[in-house]
Amino acid sequence: MTRTSMNNLVSAGDVGPEDEKRFYAGARAFFIDAFEYALSHMPLDDDFLINAEMVYFEQRENIKPSMVQYFVERYITKIKVNDRKNL
Repeated sequence: MTRTSMNNLVSAGDVGPEDEKRFYAGARAFFIDAFEYALSHMPLDDDFLINAEMVYFEQRENIKPSMVQYFVERYITKIKVNDRKNL
């Protein structure tokens, strides 16, 4: 439900002020719980995600040689033999 929908329901008298407050408190509690769950279950310290920053061209100033090295070492079997000599 959008805020506009809720405002329309309140204006029409279909939802009272107390129900509106209870709805927004419930929605806020849901988003807080969802965010806390995501933070506790996301692998924020995963090496793959940390080094994946190099994939985004816009972040090229932040790329460290260790990021490139991480992917080279992780996917060395995917690199052609001729290309390995140039690493």
